Amino acid sequence: MVMLQYLDHCQRIGIDNTAMYHYRIRTSSVSFEYNPRRFDSDIAYYEHLRGFLERHQALDPPKEFWLKRVYFGSTLNTLDTLLNAKNAPEEKVSACARIARHPLTALALTADCEERDRFRTLMGKIFSALLQVDGQWNCEDLRAICGVVAPDCVAALADGSTGLYRQDQELREALCGNQPTALGLGLLERIRTGRYSGRWPLGQLLAGLFPHRPIAAITDEHFYRSYPEVCRAVIQGDYLSALDQLTDRLLGEGLPYDPETALELFLSLAARENQVPAFLFGKVQLAALCLEQGRAEECAALLRELEEMGMEDNEDTLRLKAALQKREPTP
Repeated sequence: MVMLQYLDHCQRIGIDNTAMYHYRIRTSSVSFEYNPRRFDSDIAYYEHLRGFLERHQALDPPKEFWLKRVYFGSTLNTLDTLLNAKNAPEEKVSACARIARHPLTALALTADCEERDRFRTLMGKIFSALLQVDGQWNCEDLRAICGVVAPDCVAALADGSTGLYRQDQELREALCGNQPTALGLGLLERIRTGRYSGRWPLGQLLAGLFPHRPIAAITDEHFYRSYPEVCRAVIQGDYLSALDQLTDRLLGEGLPYDPETALELFLSLAARENQVPAFLFGKVQLAALCLEQGRAEECAALLRELEEMGMEDNEDTLRLKAALQKREPTP
């Protein structure tokens, strides 16, 4: 920063390859201790460089990219110091979260460069180390760090779930490695076997991992235990396989648990895969279930939908309509 102030006033610049100053490295120096103001220095350094380039009309796209690498270079030293410092874990979480939340971090993460990968790796190393420590964590801070390290897995870091990742190395590695599929399959297996039953909301964590998949609203662990292979296929993105398995159940032994949720899942899978015959079949099955449960109005609404879809002369639709007419309307 001092050199840039000199350069602001220089009329000429000369180059000499003589080594005119030397580093003396002491492990007890401030370079090896974490001070909360250290990150303030990183920000000031970036802003000072940017201001210098702007003053001299030299801020072009290549230098914008270079500035992001400079920012990573500074924060990498800060994170490295933080990793090896003797500060309390809670202080490390707070410091990491501050770096993760800063707008300059979000800006720098848009640069595809080696420093960005090193930054994420080092922050991930700190994140993993912190998860292995028993502490009173600020979960919002942990989620801020996770948003940089593992953006696709943030939803699986719910309040009170840190103990799960401290205890289970496989799940921790999947979380820190930003592997939602591996994490989801791991959670499903622990639900299926009853491991950690009642200790952590595994169904909620699993559903939260996949907000855009058909299981996003299913948090019931009993459902996952009742349809493990179907849910496994959905987690892996193999919707046709999941649809085939549910079809086999519908045509065979039936749906062992919560048939309505299972049918809603069936319809969602059929719609996503544009399987029209399967979708119509699912609608008929759902209408039959509503009729069986005495939900006449819902059954009638589903039958109207089926008629609008061209199923007014379908044998199953006609049978359900006749059965519905024989029943008194639900009060």
